[in-house]
Amino acid sequence: MGRLPRDPRRADAAIQDLMFDRMAHDRWHPFQREVVDKARAKAMALRLDPRVRVPETHALLNPPQPCRVDDLERLLEPYAGGPFVAKPTHSCGAIVDLAKPNWRSSVPALQRCMNQDFFHELRE
Repeated sequence: MGRLPRDPRRADAAIQDLMFDRMAHDRWHPFQREVVDKARAKAMALRLDPRVRVPETHALLNPPQPCRVDDLERLLEPYAGGPFVAKPTHSCGAIVDLAKPNWRSSVPALQRCMNQDFFHELRE
């Protein structure tokens, strides 16, 4: 977040400050421990109401490191035209909507994120 974590009780604290505090000090209520993980949160939503629709992971791709745009295009091509998106596991925002005919135009942004170290920027 570009700053040190704030005390989660401060008025200007963000949800990330609360999550950091809980992770650093292991202060999780059992329910919070379940839903902080997106896979567990999806499973819980489905248990609470089976009518809820949640996105599912279709495949995990492992591009070479460092990866090039053509590496990503080759990995994503089999999914092109389908109801899929490609995204890194971190919150960089570089999502490729493979249902769109011009999906290749989004691949360079994804490639830049795939070659960037987000640990020092976002602690991911």
